[in-house]
Amino acid sequence: LGLAENRRVYVAPAFQLKNSLGADPPRTKDQLMQLRAAGTIDQVHNDPGRKRAHNYTNYPRWYTATEPYPIEYSFPYEPYFVSHASIPKWDANFLGYGNDKTEHALELHTAGYEFWVLPGMFVTHKDHPPSDWAREPDETKAQRLSRVLR
Repeated sequence: LGLAENRRVYVAPAFQLKNSLGADPPRTKDQLMQLRAAGTIDQVHNDPGRKRAHNYTNYPRWYTATEPYPIEYSFPYEPYFVSHASIPKWDANFLGYGNDKTEHALELHTAGYEFWVLPGMFVTHKDHPPSDWAREPDETKAQRLSRVLR
């Protein structure tokens, strides 16, 4: 990779199967789109309290994308991504659950990394109970940032 590409992270849009017990996740974008049309898969955390953590991926654009596209970072983005091995490492001081991906994405953004979405890559997410921040849908970005960076 060239220097510019080393300053990029490549986002994999995240999806969640509804009623996913025992369901096989899709393996291709075509399979995912069929499940979406049937109403059995959707953007991960697509509910009022948690939607903001993944919306910056721009899911409507991804559905029809055939080329990678850049997105504008905004806190509290918490994408799943792949990158060059030289990126700042994950903060190993995180204990418990929540805000780990958010802090890492913020650190990457602050260090000048760009977020690019890949049109053929995605991940499926296993549901889990909401974190503290999801139970506070009216929390401002400043309040969450203060809590994340304690």
